[in-house]
Amino acid sequence: MAINSVSAASSDNWQLISSVTASGSSVSFTPLTGYKRLMVSLQNVTKSSAASFYISFNSDTSTPGNYSGASSFIVWGASSASPYGGLAFVENINQSTPHLVSLVSNSTISASYNNPVAITSVQIWSDSPAGPTTTFSGGTIAIYGIAA
Repeated sequence: MAINSVSAASSDNWQLISSVTASGSSVSFTPLTGYKRLMVSLQNVTKSSAASFYISFNSDTSTPGNYSGASSFIVWGASSASPYGGLAFVENINQSTPHLVSLVSNSTISASYNNPVAITSVQIWSDSPAGPTTTFSGGTIAIYGIAA
């Protein structure tokens, strides 16, 4: 996988943690200890119907305000069933401070996870917690890390 120059320095040593074929209603990566920075990659991911992608950390989807904009998760990507690709970078996951999240697809969006705990898991799903069930139907979701 190519890493664009905006998101990663040439000295960064990204290590593949896990890669899965996107299927089911969500994908979770855990445990994520021993890393200081994460990159989540969506490659040609398709869904059973038009819905946005969502990303959360530490299975934390019930606490409004833990994410930027007083939300309980981060919206990532277009509401479409078309194949989607994008990157999410998460900073300082091993620290007990707010975490900057940069989402890159057609544009770059900055968000944050404000819960001051280390990030130990990442969840990605394709329907709103209040919406209809939408499932992944292909493509690859991978997670990379830089060792602490």
